Amino acid sequence: VSLILAQRVTALTNEFEQALRRCRPDKPIRFLLLKPTDENLTYAAQRAGSDKTEYINNVLNSLKKIADIRNRRNYNIQVRFYHDAPEGKPRAVPIFRLVFIDDKLCLMSYNVFGEGGGSELPQLHVVAVKGDRKASESFYYALEQYYESLWAQADPWEFKEFILNA
Repeated sequence: VSLILAQRVTALTNEFEQALRRCRPDKPIRFLLLKPTDENLTYAAQRAGSDKTEYINNVLNSLKKIADIRNRRNYNIQVRFYHDAPEGKPRAVPIFRLVFIDDKLCLMSYNVFGEGGGSELPQLHVVAVKGDRKASESFYYALEQYYESLWAQADPWEFKEFILNA
């Protein structure tokens, strides 16, 4: 499973842990997230009319839950953060939220930072190619390549920064 945003998932702790138990043990569970220090979180909170730290706290709480589950259950979880933009340049906001399941299905929705919780937005289910067809003949392939390029550019998290008493 690979996620671009985790807050909505980790908010449902029991369901989240059940989903992680279904993941393949031979593959890492990967999360690609915004850093809690990302200015886009403050912007999104202000756009939603919320306290400017609400979205930051959501990310911090998600990181704590992910780290706790990783340590308690000994899951192979990896977290990376979108790379910071060069000084003085705005960083692009991630457009899509992607979840890859069992190398067969990609759940895809889009982000509108500061507008709702995301659950009301439409979701696409993109299936990997089957049979004798080339993998590159499916949108699943393109989404997987897109995610892999983002992952390769992202900054690894060592499960310490942003967590007290780590």
